[in-house]
Amino acid sequence: MLSIRAGKLLLLALFVVALAGCVMDPSGGRRGGREANDTPPTVKDCPTSSPSQAVEALLTRSCKGCHSTQQPVLATSVQIKAAVHKIVDAVNADRMPPGKPLSAEEKKILADWRATETASKIQLMLAQPTYWNDIKPIIDTKCTWCHSAAAKPEDKRAPFLTTYAGLIAQADDVQDEVADDKMPPRDRTPRLSNEESKLLDQWFATGMPEGLPPAPIDPTKPIFYKDTIQSLLTRSCIGCHGSGGKTPLLEGYPAARLASTSALAAVKAGRMPPSGVLSEDALVAFEAWVTAGTPYDSAGTTPPVEEPKNPPRGPAPADCLE
Repeated sequence: MLSIRAGKLLLLALFVVALAGCVMDPSGGRRGGREANDTPPTVKDCPTSSPSQAVEALLTRSCKGCHSTQQPVLATSVQIKAAVHKIVDAVNADRMPPGKPLSAEEKKILADWRATETASKIQLMLAQPTYWNDIKPIIDTKCTWCHSAAAKPEDKRAPFLTTYAGLIAQADDVQDEVADDKMPPRDRTPRLSNEESKLLDQWFATGMPEGLPPAPIDPTKPIFYKDTIQSLLTRSCIGCHGSGGKTPLLEGYPAARLASTSALAAVKAGRMPPSGVLSEDALVAFEAWVTAGTPYDSAGTTPPVEEPKNPPRGPAPADCLE
């Protein structure tokens, strides 16, 4: 009679053999995939398999016989993921495997795999900082006091960093200066916050993606703080005039509404933002918002106007908004 220990080992061995049957190539490694009379195991036959295991088993049976050397090479998981669209398109068109189309269930396995891979890539892209969404507001409010053609003559310094191309051309130097805490200069306030420094580091590390510029503002439509002005101020003003920053503060509706008239005057005079004048559509929209009485939203909501509670972090430049 088998001992309890021997019985457990026998059961374990049987389980391993059964699991191996789910991933082994039933064609015996023959090039060109399985024979017509082969009955491949499906996902239902492998209840412990994850989707990635099911895909790996399917590609092993049907593709790797040829594509271990032929293009696209599918020898590693990286190569397989890089070719996901080519694989699924060829399978759906019944071009692959040659003369042995996959079943509807097998095609669904690959289609689900592509959807998962695509969703993962999109999620990763959305999580990455981009120039337009994250980096330009930092550069415009922390660097272009000096590094802009619109800077004051006594402050103006090359290189200019007001465009994506200009920043990319100086990426190594900018990264080094920020890492060494040399820029922005210590006598310039406000300086980079920890969050801004981390965003810049992450952006450099992920290949400095540009992203998409903000959609143009339609100044012919009613302009509201919630829908338009808030994002405009975030991109162009909050880096300096945010909570705890230089006066007047523009972060939040109450503060923006209180300072709206002086802010508009500074923008129209070309003094703000320091990176240069706003785009024509943004300037028209901002003026239309002030003229209309600084409405909060289309529903007519008017949050209470309160004095900002956070004290300014330093004196405003003499010609800042006045």
